[in-house]
Amino acid sequence: MRRIPSYPNRILPGRASKIIQVNKSLHDYYLIRYDTRNQPIPDAETFDKIHKENFSTGYFKNGWSTTLLGVYSKNDARFVIKKEVRERLSKPWLQGEKSIKVRNKDIDYVINRGFFGLMIRDVLSCSFDLIVTINNKYERTDKVSYEIVHEPTHSNYWHFSIYAYAINENTKEKYYLKDDLPSKNSASNATRNIADILKRYVVLQPDVLRIAVPKSIYSSRAKKQRFYKAKRSK
Repeated sequence: MRRIPSYPNRILPGRASKIIQVNKSLHDYYLIRYDTRNQPIPDAETFDKIHKENFSTGYFKNGWSTTLLGVYSKNDARFVIKKEVRERLSKPWLQGEKSIKVRNKDIDYVINRGFFGLMIRDVLSCSFDLIVTINNKYERTDKVSYEIVHEPTHSNYWHFSIYAYAINENTKEKYYLKDDLPSKNSASNATRNIADILKRYVVLQPDVLRIAVPKSIYSSRAKKQRFYKAKRSK
């Protein structure tokens, strides 16, 4: 029987871990999304067959879950949290907390687990017009865009969610489609557009690039160490 490798510490949040801000410094990095069935996605033809399931509009309702590739490696995708402990280990992690220990009995190791990638730059560049009607009459045209939010969990510090938001054309106020705004029907129609647009930017597993993430982006200790060294050199 093959021995399952231990869950890597680099996936877990630490005391010095901080909430990552998604800005221009991360634009060339990839977010990966696991296949819903954990099956391999070797080519575009296979992806075409499974893309409807992976881009189901329901996933976009409360944020589309992804993982930032960088410190997290492609091989780390092989670690799958078992269903019976997923709720406990996938609870939101708060900065400064000690993470819950992930034991070998909590995981499956799926060597050929499939995933695909989306470059952060591409996600943030997407937008579309949302026609807003009230009582079946045209009211305005709002602009829908995407927001990427770092939402670390106890089992995956590198977890990010993609949310759709819109700007009210008249008031310039920002609102989220997950709140059933501007109306439940409009939000539902918009999530279908979200899926269709994001699919255009998918990069298949072999072509997803892993770029090292500077420690200063995710660790509060990095800045402290630099400050200490600078202080000593004076």
